[in-house]
Amino acid sequence: MSRSLLEVTLHLPSGATLKGRGRNLPATIERVYNEVDPSKPTRHVVMTEHLKTGHVKKGEHRYEGTYHVNLSTAQRYPSTQEAVVVDVKEQP
Repeated sequence: MSRSLLEVTLHLPSGATLKGRGRNLPATIERVYNEVDPSKPTRHVVMTEHLKTGHVKKGEHRYEGTYHVNLSTAQRYPSTQEAVVVDVKEQP
């Protein structure tokens, strides 16, 4: 069974909205954000909410919903952070 395609919408503090698609939630958020301005330092996702794990029931969408994430310039220890709200919908 393949992973579902996720459609993510990032709502930045500046009021801008970014959209993209992918199969891995954190990687998709990073890619969508970093593609906007390649001259900026690469940002990495720091999830501030727990993601569901394990098996899901038929018709249940594991990652669908709204999440709060921080985008940081450091992978391990957040240095400069930007809080972002992400809406996720699974595509059939």
